[in-house]
Amino acid sequence: MSTCVVVGGSGFLGQALVRQLLSTKRHKWHRIVVFDIRKAAAQHFDEVVIFRQGDIRKVDDLVAAFKGATVVFHCATAAPSAENAKNKEIMYAVNVQGTWNVIEACKICHVPSLVYVSSASVVFSGQDLDGVDESIPLPKRHVDYYTETKAIAERAVLNANSPELHTCCLRPSGIFGENDPLFVPTLVNNAKRGKMKYYIGDGTNRMDWTFVDNVAYALELAADGLEQRPEEIGGQVYFITNDDARPFWGFLGDILQGLGYSRPQKRMPFLLVYILSWLFLWFSRLISPLITLESDFTPFRILLSVRNRRVSCEKAKRELGYQPIVSIEEGLQRTIAYFFKTLK
Repeated sequence: MSTCVVVGGSGFLGQALVRQLLSTKRHKWHRIVVFDIRKAAAQHFDEVVIFRQGDIRKVDDLVAAFKGATVVFHCATAAPSAENAKNKEIMYAVNVQGTWNVIEACKICHVPSLVYVSSASVVFSGQDLDGVDESIPLPKRHVDYYTETKAIAERAVLNANSPELHTCCLRPSGIFGENDPLFVPTLVNNAKRGKMKYYIGDGTNRMDWTFVDNVAYALELAADGLEQRPEEIGGQVYFITNDDARPFWGFLGDILQGLGYSRPQKRMPFLLVYILSWLFLWFSRLISPLITLESDFTPFRILLSVRNRRVSCEKAKRELGYQPIVSIEEGLQRTIAYFFKTLK
């Protein structure tokens, strides 16, 4: 029987992981500690779940939660929301400094295993990714600050791997699912404002998506791997996907249509939109001392919407025994059903 800590356990992925851990509690987990700056969701409360409210930016808060833990799952992140994008200090403090603090607290508390949730976007340079594996190097320059902070944190976790603290990183691609606070709500909000009538490029670019329960399942497999085969799994990174790449705009259209909105149908040329996004960015910076202008169509988001972003999860299958437990079709149905009730 073991104790685990879910850092960021009140978040989107964190809640899914707690549900996954609870499903195997009789076989493995004596205690599940949810650590978050936000109060735990009601569904977390169970006889084996303990909630510790704290700040990832404070080592002492983490140490208090980590005592006696056999594994720490680091799911906390300052996500790339519009609010966080304006405040690089928050992203750095949570994503980078917070990860350093997690590593330090693990060492202080003699935690043997740490699994970090990175992102498949850390390898994205703005060019097509066509089924790449973990051998692809990180780009010298990242396309946005959020991705840069995740890459820095990933390197820190991998560098911390040692006989005393076994670490590994998962790189999920395009997480979606019930209770998602960012992707689907933003998509629906844009549809309500008439911004989802268009698609950019030829619409054929494909992306790997991952239902949130599959990421949670992969996290538990990674923890098992670190416990049972630390020399093999320690210091490794793994892409996690549904292994079922879909056209980017088609996937968005499926969600919109399921929620009663029209699919994107009008084509906008990529080069024109990309040039206009840069012109708007330069102009907004020029007049920023006087007025603040914002646009949903940043150069980075334009690239995300037109490039192939396909990554291989064969390494996770081979070394962790990973297989998606929820298909894309089931994941879409569950996501649409959830948001049909909550966003109406």
